[in-house]
Amino acid sequence: MALLDHNNLGDEREWGRAFTVLSAITHGYVWQNGGNNPAKMIPKCLAVPLVAAAKHIGGCPVVSWWPSMLNNWKIKYETRPLDLRNVEMQSLYTGSKDERWFFLIHWQIEIQSVPAIKSVVAAHKAVLDDNPELLRACLTTIQKTFQIMKTSLKRIYEHCDPAFFYTKLRVFLSGWKNSKSLPDGIIYEGVSTKPLKFSGASGSQSTTFHVFDAVLGIVHSRKGMTLRDPEKKSIHSR
Repeated sequence: MALLDHNNLGDEREWGRAFTVLSAITHGYVWQNGGNNPAKMIPKCLAVPLVAAAKHIGGCPVVSWWPSMLNNWKIKYETRPLDLRNVEMQSLYTGSKDERWFFLIHWQIEIQSVPAIKSVVAAHKAVLDDNPELLRACLTTIQKTFQIMKTSLKRIYEHCDPAFFYTKLRVFLSGWKNSKSLPDGIIYEGVSTKPLKFSGASGSQSTTFHVFDAVLGIVHSRKGMTLRDPEKKSIHSR
């Protein structure tokens, strides 16, 4: 491939689209032979524009939650409701129904989280205004939203086989940090002569859940999840 000239990109939408497409092509190239035989170098034609796009967007030159999920969908029909039936993913690795469903379910969970996120903002104001009734209403909305999101997550098994995810799709979302296949990282030709290390895509990168953890005082560790009081040690663990 010829070197793609990122200097031709214009507005933020073009930069974002370039980042999504370039990161998908890059991971498709690196992991095309499977997890045990990846490419050791990203060719210059991909590496240079990918790094430039990532720098412009403010991310790392690797597949992550934003390019693979949040910036990777489009509405089919503008006049129809915004739901699973009216949305499709754009850049895919296998093109299978399992992959489409995997991403669509996560898209739906992100959309469904909106009422809870709005309630987080309102709850903060309720605390400042000493308004217990509003705070109670906000916490109720957050709880109900969590139940809706959990119900959607369980639907992932309807069209996405776990074996497909672990043996086919997951490898394409892998990065090259703490990787058994690429322990030293990967060389970005035309960018660095030394291997670079970046983590791949993970649902844990969703800022939605970080917001909820922060507002509910949830701290994650290797031993589990803990609810902490700012004045004391943990309230309880689960």
